Amino acid sequence: MVKFSLPIGKKKEAKKRITLKRLGKMERDENGILFLVNEKGERITTSEDDVVLALWRMCDNKMTAREILDYMQESGGEMPADVRKEMIEILKYLEENDLLERVLRE
Repeated sequence: MVKFSLPIGKKKEAKKRITLKRLGKMERDENGILFLVNEKGERITTSEDDVVLALWRMCDNKMTAREILDYMQESGGEMPADVRKEMIEILKYLEENDLLERVLRE
């Protein structure tokens, strides 16, 4: 017979995660081009870059930056280090332009 015991008075430490939450909204101009607008109403041009829009859409407050990048890699196959670095720069750009925020979750 195997005996299991739990430490009394000790709680299991919750793992804290920093997820990314998108801010602002996506709009379409008169030519049908998609762009992002932050909560200040500032239009942030994405140069019709699908990667920027895809990364922004994935910031759903459920995934960390690493999880988002890993998902993108799984979807598109092998991802060279320079491409991964570029995606990190895009996430920083979105954060600097008030289009995403980091949220500490437990």
